[in-house]
Amino acid sequence: LFSQTPLISVVIPCYNYGRYLFRAVESVVRQSLSNWELIIVNDGSTDNTSEIARELIKKYPDCNIQLIEQENSGHAAISRNNGIRRAKGKYILCLDADDMIAPTMLEECLLIAEAGYPLVYTDYETFKQGKMGKDIEFGQVIRLIEYDFQILKYRNFISTASIFLKRAWEDVGGYRTNTGYEDWDFWIALGAKGYKGARVGKPLFKYFQGDSSFYQKARKKDILNKAYIVLNNAEVYPAEVQEWALAAIQKKPWALCTPISVIPTPEMVKEMKKTFDTKACCKS
Repeated sequence: LFSQTPLISVVIPCYNYGRYLFRAVESVVRQSLSNWELIIVNDGSTDNTSEIARELIKKYPDCNIQLIEQENSGHAAISRNNGIRRAKGKYILCLDADDMIAPTMLEECLLIAEAGYPLVYTDYETFKQGKMGKDIEFGQVIRLIEYDFQILKYRNFISTASIFLKRAWEDVGGYRTNTGYEDWDFWIALGAKGYKGARVGKPLFKYFQGDSSFYQKARKKDILNKAYIVLNNAEVYPAEVQEWALAAIQKKPWALCTPISVIPTPEMVKEMKKTFDTKACCKS
């Protein structure tokens, strides 16, 4: 039915987010770029995700929308990897089922990607469920920084919904499953292999601020998630940071006092060890 090879494959993992799926899919359908395919990965949902996905496929018969049904994996990285394996596009965009993209996002990001950047991300705008009869309410626009791998190693500034080269995903072995910060880990793995990124300075990604987002759950294991990022990509981290990661996994008290979503630099590690006080330190 679809003879043209898609230039980009959008992968939407979905676990019990059927109530949001229409919104996410229709943000893809409205794209100014038409050469795409959309792969919905139903991760063993117990809600109406499967029915909604099939309804969307019927609603848009001229769009290349596919559905993968799988048993619950318990990890977004597994669903993304399964969707990407099926994908035929040169580029990939992973979109969470409760988020959206602006109508020109694929087109604008691909212009940068085709200029030689294997990873392209954009600024983003938050939104939430509306009140007083409104569907959604947009909130804050978040301006990100230009790509800098030395900063990325210690603080993530790249959104989940970013475009990357499928060949690069294959080169690094896909998303890893031993950290809840699988996106950040993946961006670092790309950088470690020499795949550079570029920013589009427009809020083309629309991030849903919901109470049950996977990211909020991942933050509850912030220390371990960061430690495994370091060990997964040990070749780009100094010995002091690797020492911290091992100590954090072993739950040594001095290593458990780091700011949320920040991997300590060598200087921070030295200061942590120097000033550690069991009474003053935070508890994991």
